[in-house]
Amino acid sequence: MNRPTRESRPAFWCHPISLVVVLSVLSACSHRAEQRALQDFFDASRLGDGAALTGMATVRFDPTSDGVVRAFTITSVESEDPKPLADDERVARIAALSLATPGGVAGLAARPGELLFESVKTRAPVELENGQTVDKTITVVLARARPKDAGSTGRWIVTGFTAYKIP
Repeated sequence: MNRPTRESRPAFWCHPISLVVVLSVLSACSHRAEQRALQDFFDASRLGDGAALTGMATVRFDPTSDGVVRAFTITSVESEDPKPLADDERVARIAALSLATPGGVAGLAARPGELLFESVKTRAPVELENGQTVDKTITVVLARARPKDAGSTGRWIVTGFTAYKIP
């Protein structure tokens, strides 16, 4: 029986299925922070955990009116234009949440830097109050502070969302 030699077999990276698997893993890893922030947001919303939501979001995904999201898939992430940190009261509040530490909030008044925004589009089965499950596209706006004088960027904060039923 003629078995292909090592030289005649296609390389692992040349196999179409292998390439798809590698690209899928890389894509999933690239949205890890956003995935975690959204999962925490949807879990706290589902449980009605107002204390947790206060520390991670400026909006709520109300189970009564918006439904319950237990699982979702991120379909795209788009960066939006940043805003200066000391732009207005809302920006300062989001930045303070993003930079919060266990011992309090990092000093923020008039710090140079910017607030970064991302629009994260997801697909999710949403459980409605009447027991029905509806597939929806949910676009969530995330923001995080990036002070110029700090070595790190703050964590993602949920600042808005829109949900549309998938036809």
